[in-house]
Amino acid sequence: MSLIYFTVPVLVGYNVMQWAISKSHESIGERGEKLAVKNVQAIGNKAYIGEELKTVGAGGVGAGVKLVTSTQDEQIRIRRMLNEVIERDRRRRYPDNQVKEGGNED
Repeated sequence: MSLIYFTVPVLVGYNVMQWAISKSHESIGERGEKLAVKNVQAIGNKAYIGEELKTVGAGGVGAGVKLVTSTQDEQIRIRRMLNEVIERDRRRRYPDNQVKEGGNED
């Protein structure tokens, strides 16, 4: 019974994924060649609505959730802070330097 309960969902899931891939290729092409717009039109909290570039999210169209946007400086600062947290956790887990020192410093 375990074999049946494992195998059936895997086979069904595989077939569903293959069907979805074939439908995707029919509608947009294998490499997206059938898409009307092939480039990203807006980044962050900006979007083209009709012909006009508008701000979306909190304070913009819909005034809903504030979308996360960050500058390149903020991304570098966040990456450094994350590396510090990872290094601190590594030192806590392996106090006897069982793991090589070093991380993903910029």
